[in-house]
Amino acid sequence: VLRLDTAESLAARIGAFTTTAPVGFAPEAPGDSPVAAPPLRLGENVTFLGYDRSWSEMHRPGDVVPIVTYWRIDGVIPPDLIFFTHVLADPGAAPAAQSDTIGVLPATLRPRDVVVHTAFIQLPWTIGKGRYLVSTGAYRADDQRRLEVFEGDPPIPRGTRLFIGDFQIE
Repeated sequence: VLRLDTAESLAARIGAFTTTAPVGFAPEAPGDSPVAAPPLRLGENVTFLGYDRSWSEMHRPGDVVPIVTYWRIDGVIPPDLIFFTHVLADPGAAPAAQSDTIGVLPATLRPRDVVVHTAFIQLPWTIGKGRYLVSTGAYRADDQRRLEVFEGDPPIPRGTRLFIGDFQIE
């Protein structure tokens, strides 16, 4: 773990997410609003801070798509925490491609740490043409249980994943 004193520049970057990086909730998620602005709390002391919409609009089969997300640790977290990033042709379908990783040992994270997570998603050579959605979230590796996403105060459960954008396969 590399600890850097980047509080000021990181605060400015994360503050921009509230206006430049809206997130969508899954169609099956309870609640009235289909979109929200970060930050959004998850269970187990994890907060989704936002994402960089830096991936290309168009991709081809075999491409590697880098997806950068930002997470804050708000207390003790599960020792088996994993972040997931999925590429989906349809919100109800199985992922066409995915990355389920965490680039740090969860036990080394302390409250107020920010994790900049980059998922490098290898698109299959067999992936079909069309529009694909990008979803993200977190889960516990031991039982595969996803962490609940909450919105508002008082917190309202909004499902177990967030949609952060899309791209086209040509």
